[in-house]
Amino acid sequence: MPGSARHPSVSVMASSIKLLSNETVYVHPGSVSLLGWFVKFYLWVSGDKPKLTRKLRSPPGKPRDAIPARFFGEFKIAMNQVNGRNVHMLVPKGTTSGQVVFYIHGAYILNIAGAHWNLIGDLIRQTNATFVVPDYPKAPGATVPVGLAMVEQAYKDLTATVPAENITIMAIARAVDFPWCWRKNSMPTGPDSLGSSCGYRRFWMVA
Repeated sequence: MPGSARHPSVSVMASSIKLLSNETVYVHPGSVSLLGWFVKFYLWVSGDKPKLTRKLRSPPGKPRDAIPARFFGEFKIAMNQVNGRNVHMLVPKGTTSGQVVFYIHGAYILNIAGAHWNLIGDLIRQTNATFVVPDYPKAPGATVPVGLAMVEQAYKDLTATVPAENITIMAIARAVDFPWCWRKNSMPTGPDSLGSSCGYRRFWMVA
């Protein structure tokens, strides 16, 4: 994870939260910016530092269905599990575009939340596309390889029934790391694999 004085949040997390001996923490080598010092002071004054520490050391959140109730009347919704985590499929009722969006929400420690679902709902209404949403495991109870393996398997399951040319991967914020890891690690090549030159035809990155 790159760090610089221009990104004080990384420095603050590294310097403010002492993790357990069997955990790994990024240590920012640069100087802390004025904003970084302000955030450190705020954490000390507000008393939020102990709460953040407890949250990071707590067991991972259980998979949860945060799908808004109104969606069940608006879309066709199905769910299956991959590696013990939920994979949701939301399909427009009526005419569909035939396109599928594999949506990877961003967050390292938080499960998919209402804001993600609101965005997904708006996009389905505008595109008539089907959305497949893996709720991958988060830190600190899961590592990047564990989360990556779950999302990777969910994508493989999808490509077993949907041609790669009909799939768009949409990654939000830090979730963009997953598709880049797939490319870098070169999954087995093939017409529908992520490691091949035509692994995924479209990739949306939303910061």
